Amino acid sequence: MHKNRAYAAASNRTAVNRLLIVAGVAMLWATAIVGRLGYLQLVRHSDYLTRAQKQQQRTIEITPQRGVIYDRYMHPLAMSVAVKSAFAVPAEIADEAMVAHLLSGIVNVPEDVLAERFKASRSFAWVSRKLPPEKVEAVSALNLKGVYFQEENQRFYPKRDLAAHVLGFVDPD
Repeated sequence: MHKNRAYAAASNRTAVNRLLIVAGVAMLWATAIVGRLGYLQLVRHSDYLTRAQKQQQRTIEITPQRGVIYDRYMHPLAMSVAVKSAFAVPAEIADEAMVAHLLSGIVNVPEDVLAERFKASRSFAWVSRKLPPEKVEAVSALNLKGVYFQEENQRFYPKRDLAAHVLGFVDPD
């Protein structure tokens, strides 16, 4: 009977030791998880917040197509015409000064203003808005890398000032 008690006591100690080892590993694992969560939420919070906002929020500008306004004889007084606006992605431009020099002569924007726009943003800069077709062709003929076109609508008044007080006026923006 004495041998069974000794065996039971040793077996009981082994079971307790195993239980303590498993509990210790579980505590270490829980501490590591809580530590990692604390690090991510307290130290890296702003990084992950910025990443989340970039993934979730996007601004997409939609220019609406405005309707045609007719007089009583069905002659158009105001209509929208599709025109192109030139923009640049400065990160794709190898020599910004040269591109600014070439474009300034065509779009009638001072060279220093274009260079300043290119330096202000690496992802997007307006070159000129709502260009006439001949200027679009001239800019296209340059075939500059990093200079693109976006189609927009421009309000056109075939009868000029006729009924201007009723129709109103629309600026580029």
